[in-house]
Amino acid sequence: MVEAIIAIHMLGAAYLPLDPTYPADRLHQIVMHACPLLIINADRQIDCPVAQFDLTTKQFIPAGDGVKTASCSENTAYVIYTSGSTGKPKGVEIGHDSLCNYLDAATQDLGLDRTNTALQITSLSFDISVTEILAPLSIGASIVLSAPEKDFYPDEIQSLIIRHNISFLQLVPSMLAILVEQLRPQSFKSVKQLLCGGEAVPAALLRDARAMFPEANILNVYGPTEATVWASCMSILRKNT
Repeated sequence: MVEAIIAIHMLGAAYLPLDPTYPADRLHQIVMHACPLLIINADRQIDCPVAQFDLTTKQFIPAGDGVKTASCSENTAYVIYTSGSTGKPKGVEIGHDSLCNYLDAATQDLGLDRTNTALQITSLSFDISVTEILAPLSIGASIVLSAPEKDFYPDEIQSLIIRHNISFLQLVPSMLAILVEQLRPQSFKSVKQLLCGGEAVPAALLRDARAMFPEANILNVYGPTEATVWASCMSILRKNT
């Protein structure tokens, strides 16, 4: 899917991430509302009349009769549907210019360069995946993809960090808490940047994270989808943890 995102952006087009773990009716609702030109999947077709291409079998399924595709702004880079916690989910269009501004700011603020290796564990349906995928690749750094069915297994994350000398890691507080609880007193000195946000972060968790990632610059980040990933970013100093 990473290759698909890059190819789509090279065309100047936009992508709409669909999480295969979502309920079938939610996926169908998003697809029928967004009306994409093509769905790219792997071993799982979505029950809808939109054209689909399976990366595993190389099978192409043409669109059904009378299917219309929606058009979006020429500037749109991706469309993400919000959780719908305040009402019916709606797609948020993020432009290429906003995305480029974000990637420039993120890589500079994080001090990323081509020597870094990032671990990609976030579903593409969440915009923070942009930070794990496009930010490192935009400056020639490397990314390591976790297996989708194991991306929330602490043992798997531990193995990937050690095996690939991961230097850039992003975790929501709930996942960080599980990692700390199950892997303590393990420490990961290779991690130089640890991002944590999207939910409230208890001070005690940050102290535990400092012990587990002793060499990391820990940042608390947050932002609504409409703000292009982050709207705020604060480095948690050692004296504050």
